[in-house]
Amino acid sequence: ETSLNRLQADFAIAWPGEYGFVEGDLSSSRFAFGAVSTGTFKDIEVQISNPGNASLEICSIYLAKASFDENGELANETRVEVDPELGLLSGQDGPAPGAGTLAPGSALDFLLHYSPLFGSPIEDDMYLVVKHDLNWNCEAEEASGDPLFIAIVGAGEGDPVPDIYANPQ
Repeated sequence: ETSLNRLQADFAIAWPGEYGFVEGDLSSSRFAFGAVSTGTFKDIEVQISNPGNASLEICSIYLAKASFDENGELANETRVEVDPELGLLSGQDGPAPGAGTLAPGSALDFLLHYSPLFGSPIEDDMYLVVKHDLNWNCEAEEASGDPLFIAIVGAGEGDPVPDIYANPQ
């Protein structure tokens, strides 16, 4: 007998459940840092994988401030290029997260890094945004698709970390 297999990429994202990942329910998952003391840091290990049998194009992975209307549709998005408290860092053996291709069965590991400077919570509208060729047209010049938005929550505890020092006092 001869069988015909359809080549198709797939997308999966995961992080430890203690940081807000709900297996099988990505819509209620969030990156939950909890309370982090000012002047220290906490990292959440994130893995994006392609369990499919064709290559998966990752268009972009970035932080953004976003708001949604009463129907859950994106109302406004502003990409966050630099944030003094939040960032994306490369995993142990991989490149920094961003655009690229995931081969079948491979994964991209990276860290979501939080280092609070002030004793205040992360803004309510902060998200990790992932665009890939299953939810976004990577080649289109105009926005086209439905990117994945995952909320980021957490709070700094303690006094603000000073950014100016006098020597000698």
